[in-house]
Amino acid sequence: MAMIGTNFIFLFSNQLTAIAVPWFVLTLTGSATRTGLTAAATLLPSIVMTFFGGAIADRMSARKMSVFSDAISGITVALVPLLYMLGVLNFPLLLLLMFLGAVFDSPGDTARSTMLPRLAAGAGIPLERVNSIYGVNQSLTALFGAAIAGVLVGSLGALNLLWFNALAFAVSAVGMALFVPESKVHGPSGESLMQDIREGASWLWRNSALRTIVLAALMVNGTFAPLVSVALPYFAKVQFNSATALGIIMSGFGAGSLVGAIACGTFGTRVSRRLQIVVNVSLITVPVAGMVALPNLWISWLLQFVTGLGVGAVNPMMGTIIMTITPPHMLGRNSGVFRVGAMVAAPVGVLLGGPLIAYLGLRGAFTVFAVLLIGVLMLMVGSQSLHELGVKRDLSLGETA
Repeated sequence: MAMIGTNFIFLFSNQLTAIAVPWFVLTLTGSATRTGLTAAATLLPSIVMTFFGGAIADRMSARKMSVFSDAISGITVALVPLLYMLGVLNFPLLLLLMFLGAVFDSPGDTARSTMLPRLAAGAGIPLERVNSIYGVNQSLTALFGAAIAGVLVGSLGALNLLWFNALAFAVSAVGMALFVPESKVHGPSGESLMQDIREGASWLWRNSALRTIVLAALMVNGTFAPLVSVALPYFAKVQFNSATALGIIMSGFGAGSLVGAIACGTFGTRVSRRLQIVVNVSLITVPVAGMVALPNLWISWLLQFVTGLGVGAVNPMMGTIIMTITPPHMLGRNSGVFRVGAMVAAPVGVLLGGPLIAYLGLRGAFTVFAVLLIGVLMLMVGSQSLHELGVKRDLSLGETA
């Protein structure tokens, strides 16, 4: 429970940072460009360190890495209002603080995930249920965190909220240090960091089930990034001319994700993993095909709710799969490589989304998205490696599928 609690505080603290810092910059400078640069300063290191963070987590105590990550995040956030009050904060220094704070987020997050299998086993809780709770935490903070942060900005002001944010990171760090037991620390591999990463990538590629899942996740993320970031906002603008409509549509996705994560914890131990994958990918795919009809607002909400069901259930399930079949001493680097492999197509998809809509129109773009996702579904249905995964659902730590 302590691990779950500190993880929730960690996720909520990051939501506060994502709202408070851009609002602080916008209030201080009035510049949308500088606000965007601030967001980029946190996004870039997160992507890069997802690649390296897993291998770093394999080389040291996961608990110490998590505490260190929270401490650095809290310190960098607290320095923003402190340096502003001292009159020495400038924009380049602010970018540096945000960069440093984001650098250790991914290693800290990965370190937490590497602790889950042994903590779950020690508590006698199925890993599916633990990952489901993590998924619920993510859905809750995504669904309500931004709204709560907005209320706090309005009532406390951006500067005071940053002090509150730093305190939340401190609570997470102290909670992890005092109440979460240390997991086994594996000895160093004796290889360089890049060699450890190459070993993790090679191991993932040789595992046919994970190779199939990574390729599928690559296609899904490359499709969903432009769908969420470009197509749905454009759809709300053209069809309803309302930002409120976009918020309503996206709330359907958030609500579905929450229900899907809960369903994963409830049924994940009773249903084969292959069947779960096929059902979840079907839930993700079918609603996108429904968007081709350019439906009304509430049908659009329902379609996004169904999509959220699939996404909310599939993410904790994927975490369970990789935690179950990865050798414990490689879990950090394999998780990092897996995440990067799944997310690397997203920026490309976002760049192509706008031209795709301009050339084909909304119906044409939604059709392309639907066809790509149906292709992923066919890959999942026909994959022999996933048939084998469905049979071997009760793998012990370190055994391969």
